[in-house]
Amino acid sequence: MDKLIEDSKYIQSLLENDNLIENDDIIKYFPNVNFDLLIDYYNGDDNENLVKLANDMNLLDCGKLEEVLIKIRRSGIVFDDLNPDLITEINELNKFVKIACGLSHTLALRKDSSLSIWGGDEEGQRNNFPTSNDFVEIACGCVHSVALRKDGSVVAWGCNSEGQINYPTGNDYIAISCGDFHSIALRKNGSIASWGNNIPKIWETYVECTKITSGYTCSCILHSKGTNISIWGYGIVKHSLTNNKYVTIACGEYHFVALLEDGTLKMFGDSKHGQRQGLPNSGYYINVVCGQYHSVALQKDGTIATWGGNSYNQISDFIQYENEGFTAIACGDHHSVALREDGSIITWGGGVDQKRDSPKKKGYIAISCGKFHSVAIHQDGSVTTWGCNTLNQRKDAP
Repeated sequence: MDKLIEDSKYIQSLLENDNLIENDDIIKYFPNVNFDLLIDYYNGDDNENLVKLANDMNLLDCGKLEEVLIKIRRSGIVFDDLNPDLITEINELNKFVKIACGLSHTLALRKDSSLSIWGGDEEGQRNNFPTSNDFVEIACGCVHSVALRKDGSVVAWGCNSEGQINYPTGNDYIAISCGDFHSIALRKNGSIASWGNNIPKIWETYVECTKITSGYTCSCILHSKGTNISIWGYGIVKHSLTNNKYVTIACGEYHFVALLEDGTLKMFGDSKHGQRQGLPNSGYYINVVCGQYHSVALQKDGTIATWGGNSYNQISDFIQYENEGFTAIACGDHHSVALREDGSIITWGGGVDQKRDSPKKKGYIAISCGKFHSVAIHQDGSVTTWGCNTLNQRKDAP
């Protein structure tokens, strides 16, 4: 046994609840463990965790053995005599499958549908963090987070300075998205809900929505069977695009790039910071993302186009890399990250801090960017966090 970190009540329940100890379903997974000795260990006078465990006598109520064992594994206690097949199952469920980044915090979804959070907490990003394991989607704002549950309900937590966590009720939601200080959710019937600092509230009139996304202060929706795009938000004049077949839209602070079904790009919005400089007029694109003043698009052939403001080397810094074999892209405020077919990662733009400790190994399968840091999921289910750490972005990273 190595140590206890924070999930002591699960271990306490397993080891001190007589019903659990005598249950054949429990004991068969610990074939060579002397339960009497284990109980004595945790109740021993010389155990530094005695007080903590003695005051934490809650009985386990989840009913699933796998959940108990996963909690034990995460707590730091090691049982060498666990059934090898079960250890494999635990490790599989413990893998990360989705990631989202805020200003300084990161939220991750595990395969067992539970969440992990790490990084900065300067604005209470971790306040009221949910600990259940029934989540399917995640999203991060600047200092708040939103998660979608399996039953179609949403939950939000973190800073509430702009009403970011005044989330709607109901259990008919199928998608979520976050801007800096607001969130938006899509219902099964094609209507949407929005909360936080995202005015004017014209979203109440939209129907037949099929896709939602958010920028810094704006919300974007595809509706009318993908033929129309509408954009609105704080400090933004309402935009509408009609009579085209749109696939998705990406949002910068005040500029927007739409991807059409034919693989072309359409751009509109502000260009005070050079956002439209170098917009590609040829190619077949399959994805597009935006930073604050720049944009990055991925072509079907695995090459990348990047354009817009270059005050932080968002464009010029990319020239040093071989432009081929890319499968995924992501943007922070002034930096970008791209994933290659072999699972390697490149980071460009921003300053030295944004590129600090960029991963060198291969085998990554997903990427995400916060404003000044980045996170990637490896094929083994682990995560890597790199970039700026001035706001504790890497604190408590798994």
